[in-house]
Amino acid sequence: MVTTSLAAKLALRIGGLLLGLVIVVGTALWGLFGLRTHHAAVEHGHQQLRDVYEIGHRAAAARMLVRADDASGAGAPERVRQLLAEAAQRTDRLLSRPVGHGGVAPDHHAIVRRMRGQLRRASRAAGMGRGGVEELNAALGQVATVARRINRRVLDNRRAAAAELRATIGLLGALGGLVLIGGAWLGWRQYRGVVRPLRELGRGVDRAAAADFAEGVPRTGDRELVELADRFNRMAAELDGLYRRLEERVTAKSRQLIRSERLASVGQLAAGLAHEINNPLSIIGGYAERGRRALPAPTDASPAEAPGTERARHALQVIEEETFRCKGVTDQLLELARPGSGEREDVDIDAVASRTVTLLAHVPKYRDRRLSHVPSDEPVAVAANRGELTQVLLNIVGNALEATEPETGRVTLETGRRGAWGWMRITDNGRGMTPEQRERVFEPFATSRGPGEPSGTGLGLSVAEAIVSRHGGRIRAESAGCGAGSVFVVELPTAEAHASASAGNEGRPGDG
Repeated sequence: MVTTSLAAKLALRIGGLLLGLVIVVGTALWGLFGLRTHHAAVEHGHQQLRDVYEIGHRAAAARMLVRADDASGAGAPERVRQLLAEAAQRTDRLLSRPVGHGGVAPDHHAIVRRMRGQLRRASRAAGMGRGGVEELNAALGQVATVARRINRRVLDNRRAAAAELRATIGLLGALGGLVLIGGAWLGWRQYRGVVRPLRELGRGVDRAAAADFAEGVPRTGDRELVELADRFNRMAAELDGLYRRLEERVTAKSRQLIRSERLASVGQLAAGLAHEINNPLSIIGGYAERGRRALPAPTDASPAEAPGTERARHALQVIEEETFRCKGVTDQLLELARPGSGEREDVDIDAVASRTVTLLAHVPKYRDRRLSHVPSDEPVAVAANRGELTQVLLNIVGNALEATEPETGRVTLETGRRGAWGWMRITDNGRGMTPEQRERVFEPFATSRGPGEPSGTGLGLSVAEAIVSRHGGRIRAESAGCGAGSVFVVELPTAEAHASASAGNEGRPGDG
């Protein structure tokens, strides 16, 4: 089903309201224009009445002078002529002005022209010594006629204005009522079309907050609200998948924690067993070495005894080597389970790194590899057990040397400081690690040695990681892949940070 856009509905409804308002405003303006026209006509009628009354006033005054004075009255004809001249001038103005600017209507022109003629004739009669009372009476009769007609027209305009006002008010009331009713209806429809889907969306949000993603939001309302419901449903589906994945990960982590606790118990048991069998292994190795040395040299044995003696010597040597190799494994198991009770002191990491490089540089199997130390720009002291820190570097640097090829192998040991941390970085150009190997590099007995290479115990890095963790530090391994070399970074709290944390001023040192 194709739904209408909310924007289109809003545009139509707002447009309808605006159209209704335009009609109301237009009607009001139309009514006001009509009232203004009638008002102007009434105003012009009043102005015409004032002019006509002035003409009548001057004609009546002239008639009174003519009646009062006899033929020999001094100055009376001049005053009569003056009054009649003023009346004639006002009559000329009435005829010369347009109707819309105070002039008389066209149907009154004939009467006004006759009145003007009569006034002029009366003025001439007064100049010849005759009063012209008859002419003035006729002119006053015309004045009365014009005044009566203008007054009637003014009254007609007033009545028309009142009727126009009543019609405008009625029409505005009707249109305003329609606009109000239409606006209320459109508002109710808009409210119903928006609020109901929003309430459904709110209920969907509440269900999502309660981790109930099974029921989606109904696709109701306008197009935008339907699209919003679709997006919310997609988000709910993604959250449902994420929630399920998180549940699976929590379950897996729980199993891993249980397995780790079991492995820890097994590790403690293995450490106890290693401690118990360490002394017998030492005794067996010692007696094997002693027996091998007690055998006569091949030159001292008789020709018949020489082959047996050589086989016994070889057997005792194998027993000795394998015994001490087992002892090395048990020693590392003990180190892995040791709680690390050694005393800590302020240790210069450059000194420890330099000693490590010196020790390993003289090992015969590493002489064909290049091992270098890049010291820090400033002295860096960390709170650590010197022997344990040396063992960490020996294990990591030894593994790095084992991972490189003869003649081309390069291992670099760098030291430095970053904020409240002292760091040691061991970089090699060896075999590198895959992502899977990098994830398991610190697990006990994990090794990245290839086929045909001498195998180790896989405990060196585990021991190093345990020592670093006991010192409140951290260790990480980095590698771009096989053949790209590896980087191991060891970070330990500086002596100042360790002292501050011990005093309770600060917590564990930050990255800085």
